Amino acid sequence: MRIISVSVRSVRMPMSGGQRNARRTWTHKPMLFCFVTLENGSVGVGEGWTSYASTNALRATIDDDVAPLVLGRALDDTGDLNRLVRDSCVMSGRYGISAVALSAVEMALWDLRAQAKGLPLWRFLGGESNHVPVYASGGLYGPTKTPDDLGQELRSYSEAGHTRVKLKVGGADHDEDVARVAAARQAIGPDISLLVDAHYTLSEAEALRFAEAVAPYNVGWLEAPILPDDWKGHDRLAAACPLPLCGNETLPWRTSFERLAEAGVDYLMPDVSACGGIAETMAVGDIAKRHGKQLTLHSSSSAVLFLASLHVGAAHPATHSVEHHQMHTWFNETADISGDMVCGGSIALSDRPGLGIDANRLMAALETQDASN
Repeated sequence: MRIISVSVRSVRMPMSGGQRNARRTWTHKPMLFCFVTLENGSVGVGEGWTSYASTNALRATIDDDVAPLVLGRALDDTGDLNRLVRDSCVMSGRYGISAVALSAVEMALWDLRAQAKGLPLWRFLGGESNHVPVYASGGLYGPTKTPDDLGQELRSYSEAGHTRVKLKVGGADHDEDVARVAAARQAIGPDISLLVDAHYTLSEAEALRFAEAVAPYNVGWLEAPILPDDWKGHDRLAAACPLPLCGNETLPWRTSFERLAEAGVDYLMPDVSACGGIAETMAVGDIAKRHGKQLTLHSSSSAVLFLASLHVGAAHPATHSVEHHQMHTWFNETADISGDMVCGGSIALSDRPGLGIDANRLMAALETQDASN
């Protein structure tokens, strides 16, 4: 069955600006979706990560550099796409955007492959259970949000069935962030896993000082403390830090995560929509398993990325968790994702073929959003 079209749709969702992480205040959310159509009318859906980038640039990279590599080819004859894209950007230096463009198209191809076999993607990838461990990701900063408010927020997630919760740090001074972690631990009690994410805002010295200060609160990991490709810094920090390290969702290709594993980072965190797609993410899981590490998947965008992450998480035995974002829940209704899906810290995937999302329903939702802007 041949591929007859690769189309891209982007959308810019308005946000209130009432929440922020250590790097940005959320006034809008750009997203880009890829729809790959076969000659029998089947449609696969993918997503490329554009939180801090131009959807126009990503669209052009898909249209000019990736789509021509698959158009007209049989679906079963696209297994070399990852190699072709990596080869094409060796001299251009566009490693980041090329990986994201590949991720969007490749995700849609995997959706189609599983659909063609009548299998949910997690089973098509070799998974044995549809139950996926997740963690509630929130704990952002707000204009009037106190540490006690933060603690109550995180406790609401545990009351909703989550056994792991995550908060943001790095966007306030040292003492305030330590107070936020302390308030979170007091609110959720000793049995809920508490994770922290610094968004690459700390120096090595600041990260070590912070880790030592919050270690008594039984923090499960310190995510993204320093710049993502500071390899030597990760070597030194992993050797000295009293907390496990986690990272780094912004990195492309499996080779980056091999280097993190070698540095001693305990939790490897690719983003399926940014690292090069599903095959690259599964390869990162293999790297984690080989080095005695664990795989955790970043997901802070739409239902498409969340579902893809859940399917990969269910399929790979090295999976520790998948991010279940409490703010970025775009188009969840198009995939029948609801707030009461979590039970005992896990989500059970359906047996719907592929990713389990109706492409036509998603396209209609995108058109409605365009009309409202």
